[in-house]
Amino acid sequence: METEGLLHSAAIKGRLTVMQKLLQAKTEAGLVKTDQGETILHLSVKHNHYELVRWVLEWADDDYEFVNMKNDDGNTALHISATKRQIQTVQLLLSKAGVEVNALNNDGFTALDVLLQRNPSELTVINGIGKILEDAGAIRAKVPPTIQASNTLSICKKNTDDHEKKSNNLVHKRWSTLMVVAILIATVTFEAGLHPPAPSVDGYSYHGYQPVFMVIDTTGFLVSLSIIILLISKPPLRPSVLMRLLTLFMWISVSSVALTFSIFISVVFSMIAAAPLLWLGLLYLWQFIRFVLWLLRACGILKKKERSDVNRDVEMGIRQQG
Repeated sequence: METEGLLHSAAIKGRLTVMQKLLQAKTEAGLVKTDQGETILHLSVKHNHYELVRWVLEWADDDYEFVNMKNDDGNTALHISATKRQIQTVQLLLSKAGVEVNALNNDGFTALDVLLQRNPSELTVINGIGKILEDAGAIRAKVPPTIQASNTLSICKKNTDDHEKKSNNLVHKRWSTLMVVAILIATVTFEAGLHPPAPSVDGYSYHGYQPVFMVIDTTGFLVSLSIIILLISKPPLRPSVLMRLLTLFMWISVSSVALTFSIFISVVFSMIAAAPLLWLGLLYLWQFIRFVLWLLRACGILKKKERSDVNRDVEMGIRQQG
């Protein structure tokens, strides 16, 4: 392999005399490629040795396979000369019979494609080489794989960004709603604790209500404060665990408001406030039914329900923010 190495070095440095002597001594060495799959023709074009390119083409004679050989990137000598804006070299290569003008590299580009990818400031040179290629029958690849892949990646990235944006918006909306409701409940329960209903009305004693009222009211106040703290601090919990915890706390807070309201109505107006209790009972019944259904699905009796897109988006958004 010593001769091949010297031959490749001569092609890189433009040593025509050295190359001629080496090929005279060992002709087959001219067909050996480098580790990057480059022939002496690739190297001569790559390093802009015009005279060397012309001699190599004469040496190759009618070996069309050699002239159209591709390196590891799938580029022929014509691809490389077009990339490097070598007008004379492009003309020289095209003058060689059998040159594949529209050969595709690994990215699916022809020589004309790679030419038109370059800097627009070189428009004059590009137009000159482009005309030469087109006159030789060069065309652009209809659907270059890299362009198609690039477009696909761009679309995927856009969809991903939109999905993440949607997820974050859902999280912000849900957390904002929870924060507003928690602050409202904390305010109401705090005010009710400072001004509880009178222990007696029209001579009737209601001392039995007061301890119960204060316990329920205090519970609602403390739980609503816990919700606010959780929303502000964002503890290192799994998104699903955090949402379940917030939901449980919110149920307790809302229930405490409903119960304290019922007690207040009962004390002040000497009547049982059935509406809030009925409403609360229906809500708990609904939750109980949901729990039973979940239990049946967990046991395999019912088919598991697929998670909604909204829940997936919210959980994804919480995970990203965490």
